[in-house]
Amino acid sequence: MQPPTYTNFYRCTSSYPRDRCHNMANGPKSRCPCCTSVMDSNFTFANLPNKVGGGFVKETVTYMITDDLVVGPLPTKSIITLLNKFNVKDVVKEKVIVVGINKVKEYFLVP
Repeated sequence: MQPPTYTNFYRCTSSYPRDRCHNMANGPKSRCPCCTSVMDSNFTFANLPNKVGGGFVKETVTYMITDDLVVGPLPTKSIITLLNKFNVKDVVKEKVIVVGINKVKEYFLVP
């Protein structure tokens, strides 16, 4: 496995119009395309090597996120047990949410 590489980036810290512009640059003197402020707030991006199967969520398993934000694997038996436990008959709503790596990166890079 290769060690991570680190790259310095700079972001806009302006509050135009109501929130930060969320733009980034690789040089400290770049101008923000949103508000033209100098992007000089430094942060480091760690480019970690890809590691299959190294995280909490596995690719071939279905997960359930409850209302209290508990994440757990969801075998079929668990679904039936939960439905019976809470006496759920016909009010179940299934929602599939696909979160790609770009969306994850977007949320983690924004302060």
